[in-house]
Amino acid sequence: MTLPAVPIVIDGRNLYDPDAMAAEGFTYYSVGRTPVTAENHSLESTASARKFKNA
Repeated sequence: MTLPAVPIVIDGRNLYDPDAMAAEGFTYYSVGRTPVTAENHSLESTASARKFKNA
């Protein structure tokens, strides 16, 4: 069995925190949220996106 070069998580129930997943090096996709990767991870950008969405 070969593992993917980039660890990817697809979260269909929004169980995990995007910031925490990116901090651990995962590319993280969830329903209704902006995808997050370790490379483009920014606490400020994801927090502001969540504020905008929840407003």
